[in-house]
Amino acid sequence: MLTPSEIATGRDLAKLNLRLAEELKRPADKVASAWWLVGAHQLAAREAQPAVASFAKAAALSAEAKQPDGRWMAKGYAAIAKRTVPDSADEGTQELQAAIKELRELDTEDSRFYADQLESVDKYFTK
Repeated sequence: MLTPSEIATGRDLAKLNLRLAEELKRPADKVASAWWLVGAHQLAAREAQPAVASFAKAAALSAEAKQPDGRWMAKGYAAIAKRTVPDSADEGTQELQAAIKELRELDTEDSRFYADQLESVDKYFTK
């Protein structure tokens, strides 16, 4: 199990990664990954609203980078974050189902992996 100090360090490093990706003007796919990592830390900390916003940025940047699998994966994570909040759980459920459907229809190695990952992560956070 991670200590609070290790968790804080991970969050700080995720934020540093994002800052550097933006400052160094990395390609959209790299910045998308940095936003996803920040969102993952926020989701793990049960900070649903900030996680939704971070995953939305990751999805938009993945779309800009013409990476539909990354876009739908990030949208799926945003949906999982919404599902952790009672007021947005139904909306999150619909969005998660749509993201998984889109990923399965893309039918690439990455999209299949992401669809499976979303199902697994959803079970963890919404059990």
